[in-house]
Amino acid sequence: MQSHKLSVELPATYWLEKASTPVYKNEHEGSGVQEQAASIIVLHGFGDRADSARKRLLGPDAIPAWTIFSPNGLFPYPVDRGQGFKGAYAWYFRDLQSGSEMISPEFAAESLLSLMDHLKILDQKWTIVGFSQGGFFAPHLVRAGLKADRLICVGSGFRPDAYKGIALKKVSAIHGSDDPVISARHSKSDYEKLAALEIEGQFVEFPGLGHSMNDESRALLRSWLS
Repeated sequence: MQSHKLSVELPATYWLEKASTPVYKNEHEGSGVQEQAASIIVLHGFGDRADSARKRLLGPDAIPAWTIFSPNGLFPYPVDRGQGFKGAYAWYFRDLQSGSEMISPEFAAESLLSLMDHLKILDQKWTIVGFSQGGFFAPHLVRAGLKADRLICVGSGFRPDAYKGIALKKVSAIHGSDDPVISARHSKSDYEKLAALEIEGQFVEFPGLGHSMNDESRALLRSWLS
C-alpha cells in the first residue's frame, strides 16, 4: 500500500466560556486585588463530544468564575445510537491490543495549541480535566507546550512514559469501581507508578460508579477545581 500526505484544513469546533465575574485575593493577601479566574480545559473521551463531556464532568449550570475551554477532537467518529448516528470525535487512534498508533496524539496536541493561540488563550495557565481518552491525551498536550499546573483524569488510565520529562507535578484521578471500559484496578496500578516521577496527587475510587460521573464524584471534582 502506498500513501501520500495531503494538505487539508480540518474544522476545529469548540466551546469557550470566559469568566464573567472577577476573582479577588483574600484579605490577608490584599483586599480588592484582582486575580486571574481559573482556566480549565475539558477534554472529552473517544467517541464523545465536548458539550456532553462538559456537562457530565462539571454539571449543567454555569460557572461564572471560571474560564472553560471545551474543544472537540479533530477526528470525526460518528456513533450509532440505534436511531441514527450522533456526531462524536476522537483525539487519536490507537490499537488497544497491539498498542500501535494509526494517528498520533502529537498531531492533535500541536493542532489544539495552534487553535488556542488563534483564540489568544494560549498564554494562560490551565487546569486540564480529561475524561477517558482525554485523560490519556492530556500529557501530550503539556509536552507540546501547554502551560498547565494540574491534571485531573476521570475514568481514564495512565501511561507513565507519557509523563516523563514534562512540567506537570500534580495529577489526580476519579474512577468508578465498576468501570467496564477502563479497569479501576489497572488504572490505579499505573497511577501509582507516577510517584517515581515526583508527581503528586490522589486517586479516588467511587464504589458502584461506572464509566461516567455521579453527583458525589462531580462535587469532588468541582471542589478540587475551586
